[in-house]
Amino acid sequence: MSCSSRWSSRGDAHWAQPSRNCTTARGCHKQRPKPGKALRVRVVVSELRQPGRAPLRWVLLTNLKDSALSVVESYLLRWKIERPFYFSKVGFRLECWHQESAARIARLLLLVQLAATAVYQLSQATDPKSVEVMRRLAKLGGWSGRPKTPIGPTMLMRGALLFLASMQLLQLHPKKDLPAIALCPAGSGVRYQHREPERTLLHRIVRENLASFLIEAAERYPSGDLPEFIRCEFESHLRCGLLCHGFARVRCPTCRDELLVAFSCKNRGVCPSCSARRMADTAAHLRDLVLPEVPVRQWVLTMPKRLRFLLAWRPKLISLTLNLFLRALFAWQRRCAKRQGVPNPQSGAVTCIQRFGSALNLNLHFHTLVPNGVFSEDADGAMQFHALAPPTRGDLEKLLA
Repeated sequence: MSCSSRWSSRGDAHWAQPSRNCTTARGCHKQRPKPGKALRVRVVVSELRQPGRAPLRWVLLTNLKDSALSVVESYLLRWKIERPFYFSKVGFRLECWHQESAARIARLLLLVQLAATAVYQLSQATDPKSVEVMRRLAKLGGWSGRPKTPIGPTMLMRGALLFLASMQLLQLHPKKDLPAIALCPAGSGVRYQHREPERTLLHRIVRENLASFLIEAAERYPSGDLPEFIRCEFESHLRCGLLCHGFARVRCPTCRDELLVAFSCKNRGVCPSCSARRMADTAAHLRDLVLPEVPVRQWVLTMPKRLRFLLAWRPKLISLTLNLFLRALFAWQRRCAKRQGVPNPQSGAVTCIQRFGSALNLNLHFHTLVPNGVFSEDADGAMQFHALAPPTRGDLEKLLA
């Protein structure tokens, strides 16, 4: 690793050692701590500079009589020794391993140490070839590839382990058999497991109390009934994931293995399984196909309590309210862009409607993702992004007016 370091000593200092609290014979009344004997220490400042990275500055307190250069070199060697062990602990979830024998654990630990050593050597290299290999390993481990997103050790270790596992798979099986192994659940060793929602606590609570809840709500509310979407949400959740309410028969053409997959409710409120799957699919779709690689700001619009109930009872008003909010927000962005000299500025947004608060209370509000700037078409017909300054308190007050 090509880097330049600078060491300096700022002189001596006196460090007072704290003493333990003294107690009485009964041990119930604490006295004030007494200051210990002063310890003479030195302050050593080290600055590590690496190409393309921000400099790292360490401030060390030591009572060693060696030179400042020797102290910093000892600390740097200790950091280099600890770094490979740190790599071996991240990205693998060692506590979740399910191995049947000590020999399997030893082989897996050996594989982890090989990956950690390779990742550590790559992280110390600066040549273009090593940097490209490190980027490819990070993409295998889940790195998004954005220039502003740093490559973390967890991504590198996951990518290294996947690469080593792929190499082992190539050694055990011919290349022509790999597509069939990837598509066949029996060949990959992964089996589908039915999640059995009827055994969960949430399903049992809804199943045992839904009828009484609907009767009590009909007596309590002046309208005589709950909104239809609430009833449908709970009833759909009780049928979600149960084979008795319908299923799909899936058959593998390679190994002819068959399994039954129950239908899901695909709702966004009560069911935790469908909500998590929808959230993950929506996030991946927005990241890969919708959102451009530009800075994005989140705008949150909340409403008064009376308006929340009105919007919940009349869903058509939600779209109208959201359109009014986006029109005001886009108009403010266009005004700011025109003041910067941007011709014909355009903007866009993605909004997620949330219907509840942190206490599961009715709190309908909007989470809107808006690019922190505008787009305009240049002379060649290509879209160019123009960043805008962050909104001030006065801008927010004008938007709310």
